[in-house]
Amino acid sequence: MSTNLALAFRALVPSEARSYGRVIAINTDGTSTVRGPSGATYRAIGIAYPTDTPVWIVAGKIDGEAPDLPMFDIEV
Repeated sequence: MSTNLALAFRALVPSEARSYGRVIAINTDGTSTVRGPSGATYRAIGIAYPTDTPVWIVAGKIDGEAPDLPMFDIEV
């Protein structure tokens, strides 16, 4: 049996980037305004989560609730 290791590895890596943010507003057009860790705000499709809820964003859509863990930066 021949296996292409590059294809097998690529299957393990998600095709879409996943971003973290916190819902800061729910809009009337079916979107939510989300603030990322850097402070930038953007709109994501979905209104299932109330304000101040941490969420995952995938391809411009709210993918689910993220864990509410403390975040900090470390400089090296």
